[in-house]
Amino acid sequence: MFQPVGYAVAPGSDDLLKTLKAWLTAEQAKGAVDKIYEYWTLGEATKREKPPRGSVIRNVLHWVD
Repeated sequence: MFQPVGYAVAPGSDDLLKTLKAWLTAEQAKGAVDKIYEYWTLGEATKREKPPRGSVIRNVLHWVD
């Protein structure tokens, strides 16, 4: 899946432009762009269930579930 990405580059900054293109190509090849898109755009981070934090009341005293 290709995600459009844009970076502002000043005119005449050909070396920077080549570097950015190479970096984005490498990131797309290893799937990092898709992971970033899923995390920030699709909100996948909010769908992940985290285990509850340790709690003395819950884990030691067993007062609550």
